[in-house]
Amino acid sequence: MSSFRLTEQNFSDCQPNRRTLQRLRDRLKELANILEKKLPPSFEPFKKSIYVSRISVRGGGLREEMWIGMANSNLYQNPRDGIQFQFGIDNKNIWCMGIFIDRYASKARLAAKIRISAKRTEFLKKLKKLGKDFYICCGNLYKCVTVLVDEDVTEIIENLSRPYALFIDRGNIPKSTAINYKDKIVDEIIATYKKLLPLYRFLSEGEVEIPPERIRSVIPSSDAIYASDRRGMTIAKRFEKTQNRKPKDVSSYNLGYDIESKDKNGRKRYIEVKSRRSGYRVILTSNELEASKKYKKNYYLYIVLEDGIRIIQNPAEVCEMKKVQVVQYEVSGWREEGKLIRLPWMK
Repeated sequence: MSSFRLTEQNFSDCQPNRRTLQRLRDRLKELANILEKKLPPSFEPFKKSIYVSRISVRGGGLREEMWIGMANSNLYQNPRDGIQFQFGIDNKNIWCMGIFIDRYASKARLAAKIRISAKRTEFLKKLKKLGKDFYICCGNLYKCVTVLVDEDVTEIIENLSRPYALFIDRGNIPKSTAINYKDKIVDEIIATYKKLLPLYRFLSEGEVEIPPERIRSVIPSSDAIYASDRRGMTIAKRFEKTQNRKPKDVSSYNLGYDIESKDKNGRKRYIEVKSRRSGYRVILTSNELEASKKYKKNYYLYIVLEDGIRIIQNPAEVCEMKKVQVVQYEVSGWREEGKLIRLPWMK
């Protein structure tokens, strides 16, 4: 197949339904294959990394949007850890056609921030040169690139430190417009990426030194974690009660988990609670990791966020454990593996 067009069906398939999402994923794989063949030689390093998002996380949640991503494989081993070109749709729009830096891609995000800080005037000129069809979004900043001023660059630099994701793209393109592209949608994507390539190179290429403390700073301090854990425990116990389970706080006994929760049949959940109002890293102690291995599917990691709880069952099995200190382990992939249950009363 050498041509591709988006249809009403593709957008309506973008809903949390396994069958329809798989159908959409298959369609996006077709588009990814066409892009891989049609992108010009300047994108050769990107073709090796092209991927289509999964329809679900192994924790059980289904996506409400899907995307194709790729990054320069000469710079990034995993495209998700780098500066990406992305094309994504939901049930109403093309929500991304352009450059994307995930807030969790900390090294790529901080390196881009350093490059922008060093050559802010050049960065602003490159943005404005893109024209009125392009927008930038970072934190609370969302503007057409042609109206940006130097103060906006300062805000972008500050937001990349916090951290926030960065989009430099075509903004939200309504599905009616996307469908009207017909078989020109591939040409539209390629033309957009080609126009953005000089800016991509500006953000990604050239040696920069990221101070180690800047990377480590995304791990909340012990005091901050202690202060927020009280809130996390309160919310986790309240949630357990809403599920007709009886939670018991055992956090002072050093068992490798914070809560034992029983259902009406006497089945136990062994729950470790982590509260993350800021920062994204999740750390397990050796004791907590061993408890997860011991209790397996009866062990749960509850990550309490601003508006809900992300729940991972058996994290030692489903998440990658990256050793970051002698007695601590980073839980990598908790956002992907955990099922987010939004709690309206947390707002």
